Amino acid sequence: MKIFQNSQSAIFTGMLFALTVSLSSLAPMASFAQDNSSAAATKPLDLITLGTASPVAGDSQSEAIIYDASQAQSVDADASLTPSLDVEADSQSANSPVNSQIDSNAMQDATVKTANDAQPDAEIQTLATTSAAYGSATLGRRKISDVGLAAIGVSDTAPQDSTLDSLIWRGTPAKNAAFLLENGAVANQSLTISALAYDVVARQSVPPMGANMIAADLVRARLAWLARAGRSNDLAVLVEQLPDTEKWASWKRWLVEHHLMSRRDDIACATVTAQIEMTLDPFWHQAKVICDAVQGNMSSARFAADVLAATGMGDPTFMGLVDELFTGKVFEDIDPTTLETIHIILMEALHRPIPIEGIAIMPPQMAQTITSLRYLSDDARMVSTYDGLQRGLVSPREAGKLWRSAGDNKDNPQSALARLDSEVSALTSAMAWRALDVDDSNAVFGLIVAAMKREITVGNGSLMLPLYAELAINALEVMQSQTTTPVLVDAAMTDNATLTSSGLNNDDAADNIDVAVPTVTLPDEAVLDDIDILLALADPTTMPAILESNNPIAYHIRTLLTLDVGNEWEADTLQTLDAWHLQPLLQAAGIDAPDISWFDLLQSGTHVAYSREKLSPVLLRACGEAAEKKRVAETILLASWLLQSTDFTNIDPVDAGLVIQYLRDVGQEKAAMGLMREIATAHLMTQFAADTQDDDAG
Repeated sequence: MKIFQNSQSAIFTGMLFALTVSLSSLAPMASFAQDNSSAAATKPLDLITLGTASPVAGDSQSEAIIYDASQAQSVDADASLTPSLDVEADSQSANSPVNSQIDSNAMQDATVKTANDAQPDAEIQTLATTSAAYGSATLGRRKISDVGLAAIGVSDTAPQDSTLDSLIWRGTPAKNAAFLLENGAVANQSLTISALAYDVVARQSVPPMGANMIAADLVRARLAWLARAGRSNDLAVLVEQLPDTEKWASWKRWLVEHHLMSRRDDIACATVTAQIEMTLDPFWHQAKVICDAVQGNMSSARFAADVLAATGMGDPTFMGLVDELFTGKVFEDIDPTTLETIHIILMEALHRPIPIEGIAIMPPQMAQTITSLRYLSDDARMVSTYDGLQRGLVSPREAGKLWRSAGDNKDNPQSALARLDSEVSALTSAMAWRALDVDDSNAVFGLIVAAMKREITVGNGSLMLPLYAELAINALEVMQSQTTTPVLVDAAMTDNATLTSSGLNNDDAADNIDVAVPTVTLPDEAVLDDIDILLALADPTTMPAILESNNPIAYHIRTLLTLDVGNEWEADTLQTLDAWHLQPLLQAAGIDAPDISWFDLLQSGTHVAYSREKLSPVLLRACGEAAEKKRVAETILLASWLLQSTDFTNIDPVDAGLVIQYLRDVGQEKAAMGLMREIATAHLMTQFAADTQDDDAG
């Protein structure tokens, strides 16, 4: 503002003096108000009188002006003022290795817009293609705490042989990363690519370019992605690093629920104790009742429950369960469809079985948390385990253990298989597997084949194959023990025994020999061949010695699925398996073709047309573009998106081969090979199911 040296100067001087006096007189009052505010902040909230809650600190932070000298004139006039810096970043995030790197060169990790002039998108794209661009940028106004916020993550998400590093977002603008996280897939049929995508989203890494300008939006997108994927544990690690501000209050509440369900009561209850002094939200005061109870302070829990009842802040279901907690009288009047998360937490504390309807109301971000609950009902245990298996949160071996622990299993195998034939669901699949798990007769081999055929038909073959392979191996071990181990019995009890596998016969039994074995009816050879094929599909690197068969199908499956980079596939293998259409996958994975005459193959009649569904051409080209520019995280997330909705057996092998090639282009050789084998296995399983159906029809 320009001040003229004229008669107005006296007026201006008087106004300035008056303003100064006024501000001086207000200073003591401001100090007094601040003291009163501090005192009120430490005073517990009186729920009986419904006193006014203390305000929760907002996310207001002073902004620092950091700009290039060449652009000094483009900054607003207030940029000349000395900024007030409010460093609010979480202590865990600030001390992390990645944030230490960012603190040392924070001004080199983002490309942002100045106050009046934004960098053109074309220039951003040009800069993104070079590593130098990733380390040099023009910086403008931003929030100091957002530097640390954009870099939060899990420090140990991947196995030791992972090829991902802290620079996976190199060259990717933050707005592109946010778009992928908001719109991309969180799961697909490939457990390999799903796990890789989880690692990319959750891991602690140098943020994308310009992340400090949209840090909050980028973090929200990451949290939402992990929530949809059900990755509760990784999600909790990220939420713990968020600032304690109103912006992230809903996630902090979710974290308390997660900790209570995971039996981390000390951490959860410390947060609850702090929150009840600042808010009238019923959730926190209900959580206080649970915290006092699980920590053994029943008198305090009773008092907190009485306060809730007096203020009407406790819903009938919650208060009924609390009364059960104090009196031991079972609360019967529960509508499972009205259950909420706080009720599930309380039922777990009461050791009360949680019904299947209870887990149905849980949000997806609780998927991994649910598997840690101890008091799920049998049906709820089976369904939650199946869900975890689908999401890659539970391994097949862990799923088998959890299903076996879901109460006594007295289901008839034939009945369970009939229900599976009628409807394939999480519950019917789990119940059929459990029923076959306890069947120790040799008839179980045929039932395993039938169950797998049904699962393959509806698209669950890859999911259930490891579980049924485990049952097949167990059944083979039982059969082997029956055919090689004699059993001492009373001859009078075995007059009609047929001793076919011990070298004894009925004449020996008639002579009152006290050594006999039970009747052993070996499975049909064709059924054992099918079992051999299933085991080859599940684990092509091994074969149970008891089979020792010359099954050509199983042999060639093992040959095909154990090929590696630099190997050469065999024409006889593709011919036997009718798998010529898989050539693009093998080529993309780095497996060479043999020196053969394709014209001779044409003359032999090997020229059946093969047509399948094409992947999205735009997504496919975008993935190729990202791979060409060596944008690792971007390529992986686009590959996951491409594989989201198309069944592996319906994907055009040429398109699938391109995805495999793009993964190799960004250094993901192991993931590319894993994806090739998953797609090839899916095709071979479909052919196996079709062959089995033809045999049944015959």
